[in-house]
Order: sequence, then C-alpha cells, then structure tokens
Amino acid sequence: MSLRRHVRSPLRSGLAVLSLLLLIGAFVTAQASSANAATVDTSAWYVLVNRNSGKALDVYDRSTADGGRITQWTRNDQNQQQWQFVDSGGGFYRLKSRHSGKVLDVYNNSTANGAAVVQWADHNGSNQQWRPADSAGGYVRLIGRNSGKALEVQGASADGANIVQYDDLGGNNQQWRLVQVGSGSTFTNPVAWQDFADGDIIRVGDAYYYSASTMHYSPGAPILRSYNLVDWEYAGHSVPRLDFDSAAYDRARSPVAACPIRAASCRPRTATGTTCRSSTPTPAAGCPRSHRSRGPATGRPCRRSTAAGASTTRGRTFRPTGPWHR
Repeated sequence: MSLRRHVRSPLRSGLAVLSLLLLIGAFVTAQASSANAATVDTSAWYVLVNRNSGKALDVYDRSTADGGRITQWTRNDQNQQQWQFVDSGGGFYRLKSRHSGKVLDVYNNSTANGAAVVQWADHNGSNQQWRPADSAGGYVRLIGRNSGKALEVQGASADGANIVQYDDLGGNNQQWRLVQVGSGSTFTNPVAWQDFADGDIIRVGDAYYYSASTMHYSPGAPILRSYNLVDWEYAGHSVPRLDFDSAAYDRARSPVAACPIRAASCRPRTATGTTCRSSTPTPAAGCPRSHRSRGPATGRPCRRSTAAGASTTRGRTFRPTGPWHR
C-alpha cells in the first residue's frame, strides 16, 4: 500500500500542475481576445451613439471646412453623422465623415485635456488616429494615438455639446456604440400616420423630398424630408402663408377649410435650389392659380433663406419657412 501511495502521489501532483497551467492559458487567451474585440468593418459606414446622451457624433451645421466643429446631436443618420473607419495600422483608424470627406482631428496636435476635436483634411497624422477600446455592453472608447486620451462629450448632454479629448476615465460620456448604417434595417407600414395626398417625391443629393396636397388655403402643400424613405420629418410648406389682409386664408386663424392647395411637385434647379410648385382648382377671388416655393441659390434644396421674405399679397412666389436645416 505504501508503495502505491508513493507512486500515485507524483501523478496527482502532475495533474494539478497541468490543470493550473491550462487555467492560466485560458485566462491569458481570454484576455487577448477581449483586447481585440473592438473590431470594425472598414467598408461600412457607422453612426457613433454616445452612451451618456444617446446622441450621435455630428459635423456641426454640415460644415465642409477644415476646423469644422464636431459635436453631438440628436440622431438622424444623415451623412454628417456617418463615419467610416480608415485603417492606419497597429489597431488605429482615422474616422472619415461621409458628408465632408474629412477626418476627426485633435486640433493643433494638442495633448491637453479638453483639446477640441474638429474635422480636417486627411493627412494620416497621429492626431487623426484612434484606437477602439472595449467597454461593457458593446460600447467602445476611442483612444487618440498622439495623446493617449479618449474621445469625449464635453460637459453636457444637449444638442451641440462639443467633442474633445480627455484622460481615459471610462465614463459614459467617453463610450460610443458603433451602429452600422443599413444593418438589418426594418420598418412597418404605414411609415407616416397621416394622409399626405397626391404625393410627389424627388431626390436631391442625399435627401428625398415629398410634396403633398392640402384641402385648405395655408399653410398649404407640406414638404417632408427623408434620408432613407422610411423616417420622414417636416421641412415646411410650399405655401406657408397667403397674406391677403384677411384671416380667412389662414387655417390657423380661420376654421374654414376651402380652396385646396394641391397638385404639388418639386423640381431641382441648378441656379436657385429646389423649386416646389402647387396650384388651386379654380382661380377664386384672392386665390392664385399657382404658388412657387423656392430655396436660395445655394444648391441646398428648400432651405430657409436668411434674406428678406419673398411672399407677396397676390404674387406667385412664396419662400418657405423653416427650420429647413439647423
């Protein structure tokens, strides 16, 4: 018996050591896998949603200029909120804006806390390179190669809050969810719970515009805007007001619903932006046959003009009211 115990004892010790080595190996493997879990598809476009605010990383006011502000804004999946990861090697990427073609950039190569993150032409500088690092729940932090600091929403959860860099503290305002554009998108009909009669849809750039009829004077012929043909928002009206010195023509001031503004349509115009027209069935007194809503000559369709209004008492031209874009 003593001999058998003497022989088995080394065997048990060997098995114990082997088990310990296997556990250590499994732990090291798990750690290595976790470090590389924040992977991205460099052929895809992403919306980056902040964990703290639920808002998206956004090129402010659709700037296309070097130095344009980067902020957070209510998510709308428009091009100024879409980003592509461009491989810089070593696990770092540049984040390129779909709207401007520029990349996220720590201004002036700063390594300080609170330094502004802007957009700039892509020169693959270390201040333009970011490494995704895992956080819990499928979120990532973006760590700058030049400074070692994290991409952060500064101070507030409101629309327009600035994006800066700061020490990597792992806070919710430093965590981002990468939502791939067009991944598994579904929708349920109807996409709009309202009767938008006689619809006319056109596409101008990355936006779709839908013009419809109304069964009253003004505001008449609503214009809707969408970037995916599913989620629609009001852009305004072709005929926001009929100013004939009488409340009878304004639905907001009169219960009468008469003289419909209908058969609306929009067409792009190179020189003047998009023109939206609508007409009435009969040339009733004080009710013109047609009205025209024209955006300014910027190429941006149906955008609110900063110039003086163009409405006339019995004329044909009506400039739409916004906000068309922020």
